Amino acid sequence: MRKLFVEALSRGTEFEVSSNDYKTSHRTVIIPGLVNASCYFPGMINVMTDRNSHTNKFAAISRAAIAGGFSTLCVTSSGQIKYRVTLVPAQANAKAGTPRADYTLNVSGLRDNSAAASAVSSDVAALTIDPGDSSSCSVLELINHFKTWPIESIIIASAKSADLAAEDISTIKKDKGQLVTCDVNVHALYLARKEYPNCLELCSPEDVAALWENLDVINCFTAGSLPYAIWKSAATADSNLPAPNASAGLEEVLPLLLTVVAEGKLTIEDVVSRTNTRLREIFNLPEQSETYVEVEVDRKVIVTRDSYSVGWTKVTALFFEAKQSFWMVSILVTVPAVTCRQRFGEF
Repeated sequence: MRKLFVEALSRGTEFEVSSNDYKTSHRTVIIPGLVNASCYFPGMINVMTDRNSHTNKFAAISRAAIAGGFSTLCVTSSGQIKYRVTLVPAQANAKAGTPRADYTLNVSGLRDNSAAASAVSSDVAALTIDPGDSSSCSVLELINHFKTWPIESIIIASAKSADLAAEDISTIKKDKGQLVTCDVNVHALYLARKEYPNCLELCSPEDVAALWENLDVINCFTAGSLPYAIWKSAATADSNLPAPNASAGLEEVLPLLLTVVAEGKLTIEDVVSRTNTRLREIFNLPEQSETYVEVEVDRKVIVTRDSYSVGWTKVTALFFEAKQSFWMVSILVTVPAVTCRQRFGEF
């Protein structure tokens, strides 16, 4: 071959160099790093600060996030951060393990802490109100939070209780003039309480169908605590299952969304809008110009129990094995000084 090439050169043959480095039978799409507006971080206010990047829980969560395409994490308080005394250790624990992704922290809106929560509004990204929490506030207390929380700051309310009925939200919205947006946990589009009777965080099959029918009004997708809750409920019922991992679900979100794209229910642009553009606008997050996610689409791959860095999960066992294949083979996440590649099965 070398002799032929030298012979061709000696004859003055001109070779046009193509700008294409290689050709593939599938389509590669580059999208910006995803934003998880509902990142779950249990134990964030523990007094003991773990500075080991290999054992620090938030560092592990951030590694799984990067592997799943998330470059920004908005950490929910989950009732842990109530005022400045609990905010300080949370900030220390998040920073200690040198997380791989950008992140923000929220404060919880609970009973009788409206003044204390608003006092730290400049140090957090949002106020989180979860009606499912045992110390959650009533509608009247909720209104107090809306009144004392700075109007330019964000309030995140989980609408899974009768106390947060549509008319209540509408009343609050008119009272103070807030703009209301809607986000959905991606796993809630696929899993219902029918499959996991012990997981109260899941909704009914009818509610799942309603979510699919109203995708056009859902303008944000998140990966919250739902996969963890599913795993925890399953492990409680079956002692043979491993303990739940807070990183559960982070590597599953983008494959699920790309499968929705392959089914024609959303476009790549819809995914980018709901996982990046809209969330950066809402949380006033800066663009990450040097960060991007490269995904390979247009070919299927079999997903197995070993497809994810967090190991086997109940979500993988029930849903993914039934679904069998997804329209995405690999994710290449590039962030400054960090490159992490996630692969699925054999191809």
